[in-house]
Amino acid sequence: MVQHFHEAFRLGIKETSIATVDADGVALAAIQGLHQLVKEKDGKIEAQQHEIAELRTELDAVKRAVARLIRGNAPGSDAGHPMTTKPDDLSGAVLRSAHPM
Repeated sequence: MVQHFHEAFRLGIKETSIATVDADGVALAAIQGLHQLVKEKDGKIEAQQHEIAELRTELDAVKRAVARLIRGNAPGSDAGHPMTTKPDDLSGAVLRSAHPM
């Protein structure tokens, strides 16, 4: 085990013992490395939370627009447009407009 430590970190005078100061230094370096990883992940999480909030806002706007279309209150809507049909016929109108035959 000591030889592996010596090989990995090239610390210490002998390959048969580990000085506490060497072990402490390795532990501190590991802690600093982990702290850096946590900071990077925190930044990534923050960016993702911001993106999720933007997507939720966009989704809410799309939901409102769809609701207006279903009610027939879309700006510039004309009677006879397939999206202004009765709600029972709406799914067929949406399918027809999305997939023309």
